[in-house]
Amino acid sequence: MVLLVLGVTGPIAAGKGELTELAKSHGFVCFSLGNEAREETTKRGLSLTRENIRATAKEVQAEFGRTIWATRVVEKIRSRGEGNFLVEGFRVPIEVELFKKEFSEQFKLVAVTASFETRFSRASSRNREGEPLTLEAFRNLDNCERGVQPCSGY
Repeated sequence: MVLLVLGVTGPIAAGKGELTELAKSHGFVCFSLGNEAREETTKRGLSLTRENIRATAKEVQAEFGRTIWATRVVEKIRSRGEGNFLVEGFRVPIEVELFKKEFSEQFKLVAVTASFETRFSRASSRNREGEPLTLEAFRNLDNCERGVQPCSGY
């Protein structure tokens, strides 16, 4: 029986990964909605840049619906049958609604956040491919991911 499904949301470099590592150390099985899109991008032979991941996600979602990544993770949780789970990377309300429907009272959503300056410092120091290294580029990416501006030129 699924005991708890903890959903995690938050902006880039807020600390979601740190919470995931802490949950793993306490026996949680962890999944990432973003990793579902990354896996699909890799299957297509593309490098894992934000641009490629975003393009792949958009294409797959156009074909299978906006909740495709959430649906895949729900199936993975159901196939495991029991335990505590953490799912990182909720971006839109429809993904949250799917988990509420599937797991009812066992689903809880938490938001992780940090100041813009802290997030920029974290993103700069981790040096992930496709993440901006200048303050202006990071601000553009942050605005893009929050839906404030189009996703280009960061």
